[in-house]
This record gives sequence, C-alpha cells and structure tokens, in this order.
Amino acid sequence: MTHLDPRALEAAAQALQQHDLNGDGCDWEEYLTDARAAVTAYLAEAGDGWMPIETAPKDGTKILLWPGYLMGGDPMSGWWARLAGKWVSAGEPFEVAPTHWRPLPAPPAAQDTRP
Repeated sequence: MTHLDPRALEAAAQALQQHDLNGDGCDWEEYLTDARAAVTAYLAEAGDGWMPIETAPKDGTKILLWPGYLMGGDPMSGWWARLAGKWVSAGEPFEVAPTHWRPLPAPPAAQDTRP
C-alpha cells in the first residue's frame, strides 16, 4: 500500500470541501477528479515533480511525459487517448509507454516586448 504525505491528503480534502456534498446532483466523478488534481499538484511540488505513469490522469489532460531510455529520454508533452487506449504526443501514439509524468509548467508571464 502506498502511503501519502498527510499534507497531500489534506490538499485532497480541501478540494472536496469546495463541493456541496449535501446538494442535489452529486457528481462523484467531478469530486474525485478535483481530489486527484489536488494530490497531484501537491506531489509535483513536494518532490522533483516526476511521478510514476500509473498515477497520470487519463482524462485527456495534456501533461509532460518521460518516455524513458528506449525512446531517447527526452520529455514530451502528451495525453491519454481514451479511445485508442494509448499515450499520444502530437497525435501520434507512443511506441513504448512512458515511465513517468508531471504536470505541464505554467506558461511564461506575458511581457511587453515593444521598443
């Protein structure tokens, strides 16, 4: 069994508190997605950011994938293609499944480059 840092669990709990658990139209899938995202964000910040591919979101979210030694070892952006049942990058499936993943970094802040 994997043990999570209690702070990761707290991040998940806080994400769940944002929902009205007693309201009509309970959407547990949405709750779980939010909780997973909170734990993922915490773990990415807590360590070097790379997590086992088994923990990656499979909801079409674009992420950074580590293809491992067999594919050259350069990270690539990609996502899980549910219908194909494979990881893809630029619309092409990975030949060998990636080994690790991390969230994409935030884009750079917009800068005024006018003279």
